Amino acid sequence: MDMIYDRYSVRKYLKQDLNDKQKEYLDNITKYEQQGILGNKVNVKLIKPNTKHLKFSYGMIRGMAGYMYGYVDYSTNGYIDYGYIMEKNILGMTRMNIGTCWLGGTFNKKFFCGESKMGNKIVPAVIAYGAYESKRKDKARKRKGFEEIIFDKELGNSLSISRDDVLYDAYEAVRLAPSALNKQPWRLVKKDNIIRFYQNTKSVEMNLGNIDMGIGMAHFEYGLNINKINYSWIKEDIEEIKDYIYCMSIKI
Repeated sequence: MDMIYDRYSVRKYLKQDLNDKQKEYLDNITKYEQQGILGNKVNVKLIKPNTKHLKFSYGMIRGMAGYMYGYVDYSTNGYIDYGYIMEKNILGMTRMNIGTCWLGGTFNKKFFCGESKMGNKIVPAVIAYGAYESKRKDKARKRKGFEEIIFDKELGNSLSISRDDVLYDAYEAVRLAPSALNKQPWRLVKKDNIIRFYQNTKSVEMNLGNIDMGIGMAHFEYGLNINKINYSWIKEDIEEIKDYIYCMSIKI
């Protein structure tokens, strides 16, 4: 779980260049097309910082080495996959001691992609990155408890979770995932060997919420992978629930 505990939103970067191994890592993730769990693909791009990249209201970001971004289909599934793909890259960057910060509504969309769209493609968000002083934030984070986001068989029926649970790391990883305004829109419902991911539509603006869902899925998947738990993502035919949107299921 090291990368989960080590990752936090870095807003002040060190005034130093990335080392050669870090630069090589970043270069490698731009060399191939990455695919999300819903089939959308993203070619990751890197760009050096420029004052035109950010809205001036977001002045707390300082000293970044650059921005990571990409284009994806302008759709609900596109946004979910964008969050999933980019957060997996962020976790890898954390392992390489590269600091990151998601920028959703505070970057200059016209600068990155003209009128923000390239045909049916869009840049939903960008990620600032750079050298930073690593400080674990696991004890300082403000997050919802398990009882608010993880449920047994149906929404509203909290799932009893202990540290002995084989899925504990996956649950904790998604609980600690970053989200717009820290709203944590994901709601997980466990039924037998299937965990369903729902989005709380009242928590945050929908497009940002879709990105957050992808981020949460990437974290849950990470918690499974470190424990070598086999899984597969599936799409079920689920009845609609007021104020919630079903996104995806994972079969354990």
